[in-house]
Amino acid sequence: MEDKNRSVDVKIYDHNLNKMVRKPMLELIKEMLASQMPISFEEEALKAQAIIARTYIVRKIKAFGGEGCLKYQQADLCMDGHCGIWMNKEALKAVWGGAFEENWSKIEDVVKATEGKIITMNNKPIQPRFHATCGGATENSENVDENKTLYLRKVLCDYCQSAPHYQETIELTLEEIENKLNVDTLKASPFKGPIIEGMIEDIQRDEEGRIVCMKIGGKELKGTEVMKLLGLNSTSDSTP
Repeated sequence: MEDKNRSVDVKIYDHNLNKMVRKPMLELIKEMLASQMPISFEEEALKAQAIIARTYIVRKIKAFGGEGCLKYQQADLCMDGHCGIWMNKEALKAVWGGAFEENWSKIEDVVKATEGKIITMNNKPIQPRFHATCGGATENSENVDENKTLYLRKVLCDYCQSAPHYQETIELTLEEIENKLNVDTLKASPFKGPIIEGMIEDIQRDEEGRIVCMKIGGKELKGTEVMKLLGLNSTSDSTP
């Protein structure tokens, strides 16, 4: 693609400032890269992530024919999670402290080394989805958002088993689960407390162990629904 990073401003709704701000695309790529991947990662990994960030911006913003932010119609992107989450330069200074200048210099070198590069298919920027840990396999796109995308296909992976977030656990109260999933469970016994046995049943998994659907409190839910509503990282679990 022609390098227009220096001439294009991105309109961003900053929920912390509660207003629209403009940021040069080049600076936004640096901030996204610095926020999305640890600075300690190998340079080639950082380069790949820089290309992913640039591809995402080019696909999204209105200057290049993108749909912009669907939540704030006047914006290209927003920072409240709807279009992703990243830190601005000032926030990165606070996080990195005395290492900021060294780290930011590394980010600038990586972004410059990938200047003008994006990922395309049929001459159009792709949806550059990424994750920190895949849990042993990526997933076909239609099993996540019901849209089949040719380049978002399942790939097996043996590399992430030693990743720091390969397995995580969150704790929720029964009341939180009921509220988040809009389900009812059996009334608690005054002597034995909540009755959880049989609350989760009819669990169906795919060949990689991800939960396709289940019943919780008698209500049938897709694995992806439960994941989003409970704030989980994946539909996979370690239960045999």
